[in-house]
Amino acid sequence: MATIKYQVKENKTLGTHSFYAQAISFSTLDFNDLAEEVVEGLGITPELVSTILTRYMRVAKRNVLRGHRVKFGDLLTIYPQISCSVKDELNADGTVKTPATVDMLTISQAKGSIGATIAQSVQQSFARSVSWKRVTDPDDDTTTTTDPTPSGEDGNGGNGSGTGENTGGNGGGTGSITPTGDGGGNGGNGGNGGGGYNSGGDDMN
Repeated sequence: MATIKYQVKENKTLGTHSFYAQAISFSTLDFNDLAEEVVEGLGITPELVSTILTRYMRVAKRNVLRGHRVKFGDLLTIYPQISCSVKDELNADGTVKTPATVDMLTISQAKGSIGATIAQSVQQSFARSVSWKRVTDPDDDTTTTTDPTPSGEDGNGGNGSGTGENTGGNGGGTGSITPTGDGGGNGGNGGNGGGGYNSGGDDMN
C-alpha cells in the first residue's frame, strides 16, 4: 500500500478558524519520466513511447475541438465545456430591478475550456490503495504528528456505513483523514471500510 504525506493548513481567508488537509506532492512527472517505466520488459525504447504519447495527446485535443468527449482508457475523460450565465439585476433591497432573459446571454460573454472527469472506479481504487501520513515538516519524517481519535466512545462507535473517504470501517468515528489501519479509532479494521481512505484493498496497477 502506498503512503502519501499530508499537512494540516489553516484557511485564514474565512476570518474564523478553518483547517483543511493538503496532500504533499514532491515532483511532477512528464512523458519522458513515465516512458522509462512503461518500457520495462517490453523491448521498446522510451523515446518511442514518448513520441506515441505526444502524438496521442495532440490527436485527443484535436478531437475535443471537434466537439467529442475523449477517454484516456479507464483513467479519465476530457471534453469541451463552456461557462456563461446571466442573472437578475437586483435593487439594494433585494428586489428584482431587471429580470434576466435568454437573449441577454451571448457568446461574447462565454469562456470555453476543456473539462476533465476522473473515472469513479479509479477514484475508488486510489482510496483503497493509499494510506496517509500526517507531518508538520514535509521534508522531515521525524515531525510526524498523531491524528486525534475520531469521535465515538473510546474510539469504538457503532456500526459505521464503511463508505466515503473519511469513514472508518466498522467504527463509527468520522475523523477527516487517518492513517490506514483501525478505522474510526479502534472500531473495525481498515479492510472493512467500503472504499474509505482507511481501508486496505487492491493495488493500483
